[in-house]
Amino acid sequence: MIGSSGIGSIYIFFQYRALIHAEVPRVRCAVCAGKGDGEVRQVAVPWARERSGFTLLFEAMVVTLAGMSRMPVRQIGVLLGVTDARLWRSLGVLVDAAYAKADMRGVNAIGIDEKNIGRNRVVTVVHEGSAAGKGRVLHLSEGCKAQNVGLFVEALRTHGGDPSTIERCSMDMAKSYIAGVGEHLPNALPCFDPFHLIKLANEAVNTVRRSEVATEPLLKRTRAHWLKDAKDWTPKEIDLHHLRQSQLKTGRAWRLKERLRDIVAWRRFPHVPVMTLMDQWIS
Repeated sequence: MIGSSGIGSIYIFFQYRALIHAEVPRVRCAVCAGKGDGEVRQVAVPWARERSGFTLLFEAMVVTLAGMSRMPVRQIGVLLGVTDARLWRSLGVLVDAAYAKADMRGVNAIGIDEKNIGRNRVVTVVHEGSAAGKGRVLHLSEGCKAQNVGLFVEALRTHGGDPSTIERCSMDMAKSYIAGVGEHLPNALPCFDPFHLIKLANEAVNTVRRSEVATEPLLKRTRAHWLKDAKDWTPKEIDLHHLRQSQLKTGRAWRLKERLRDIVAWRRFPHVPVMTLMDQWIS
C-alpha cells in the first residue's frame, strides 16, 4: 500500500494502481479554544502518522527498500513516484523515533571511524563492537575530533549505557580519537584497526624501496608490486620471486610486512599465540 494520509491512499494490486480516497476531518476543540489553544487539527487516523503524507505501510515499504535492498533513496523515489526530499523527511522522522527507543545498556565494546559523506564533509560513526550487537550504529555526529567521543558518551548515558563499562575501543590512529577516548572513556583499551596497521607497514616498505632504488636498478617501476596482496599479482609480478627472497633491504621489509599480515589474520584463531608472535615480530 502506498499513498497519502490526506485525501486518499494508493494501493498496488499486481501491476495495477487503485486510488482509494478518504477525506480526513479537520477539527478544532471548543474547550481548548476557550483556554487559548484554538488551533485546527487533523483527526488522528490509524493508518498514518500525523502530517506524514504517507500511510504506515508505505513508510514500512520505504524503510524495507532502503534498509534491506540498499537502494539509494533517489532511486526508491523514482520507483514509487515520490520525490526523494519527501522520502528523506519521512525517513528522518522514523529514524529519530527509533533511535529515541534505542537501548545501550550492556555496551562494553565500540568501534569509532570517520566517514566522508560529501565534499569537505566528514562524520564520526560509533558502532557496537560486542558479539551481541556487533555492527549496530550507536551514534553519528558531524566532524572527527575528540569532542565527537564526548558527544557519544552523552548519548550513551541518555540511552541507559555506562561509559565506565566500555572495555575496548577499536579505531584508527587518528590523534583526535585517541585523545577523545583517553578523556571520555578512561577504562577503554584502544585497539587499532588491522587495516591501518598494514597500511603503515606498506608505507614503511615503500620508504625502504625509495631509499634503495638509487643503488638497485632492479627495483625501478616495482612500487605497486610491493604494496599488492599476493592474490592480485600479475604473471610478471609473480616472476619477481628472486627480488622478494633476496638480501635487498626492500625484500626483507616486504617479508616483515607479510609476516605482520599473517599474524594479524591469525588473531581469529584462539589456539594461535598471537601476542607471543607479535612480540617476536617487534623484536
